[in-house]
Amino acid sequence: MERILMRALLIACLCCFGIADAAEVRVSGLSAPFRDVIFSAPTYGTIDLIRVKEGETVKEGQVLMEMLKMVEELEVERRKLILDDKSEVKVAAEQVNTLKAGFESTKELYESTGSVSKEDVAAKELEYKKAMAEEERLKASETRQAVDLKLAEETLAEKFIRSTVGGRVVEIFLHRGEGCKAQDPLVRVVDTSKFFFEANVEAVHGQQLKEGDAVTLEFAGGNGIKRVPGKLSFVSPIVDPSSGLLRVKALCDNNKAGIKPGVDGYLILNVR
Repeated sequence: MERILMRALLIACLCCFGIADAAEVRVSGLSAPFRDVIFSAPTYGTIDLIRVKEGETVKEGQVLMEMLKMVEELEVERRKLILDDKSEVKVAAEQVNTLKAGFESTKELYESTGSVSKEDVAAKELEYKKAMAEEERLKASETRQAVDLKLAEETLAEKFIRSTVGGRVVEIFLHRGEGCKAQDPLVRVVDTSKFFFEANVEAVHGQQLKEGDAVTLEFAGGNGIKRVPGKLSFVSPIVDPSSGLLRVKALCDNNKAGIKPGVDGYLILNVR
């Protein structure tokens, strides 16, 4: 740590007196895909259909795999039939209207002519209130049935493994007919349209860096050295006290660069 602080102080003094010129510093690091996702099984089941193959480009939301789902499909259909059956609710509503009319007419007779007893009015009112309670019970049951249908649809949806990112399929872990448990890996998809480059920079150089700074990355390939522009997406707010290094990440567009994430390279810094 003392060596690092002394070096930083020396560089600062040289800069003040105009002695130190800008120099190119190369920091080794490693590239990684912009997104690298392993899709796992949300529940237990058996692989029924594999909709993609390794190397295939997929879109966000695309189905990658399907698990056996006949039972879940039948349950959804059963729940739909139950919910669509409105006969009991209709009968209950008609019953309420009929008993309401009977109660009101009996009450009117009691109040106008006294030709019926108070007990007759109370009996009609009780029948009417019971019918209203039954109608409310059936409506509440209908609401529960709608929730049950949604739950059945969600259970069925779990049998479809969909990609949440656009990219390429790089690995398929299970094949048709094989069983899986919840959280078992099924398909790996990577998005290489961009890539990250991570490096550990000496603190004396890292103090100058901030997120959004333009940087240059260098990679060696079969056609020679390739330099790729990028921007810092992360600069650690702390220095590792054991190594005196600062972790930084750069994000680069890979549509033209053609870098295969996973290769090592260099972060090029112009420092004084």
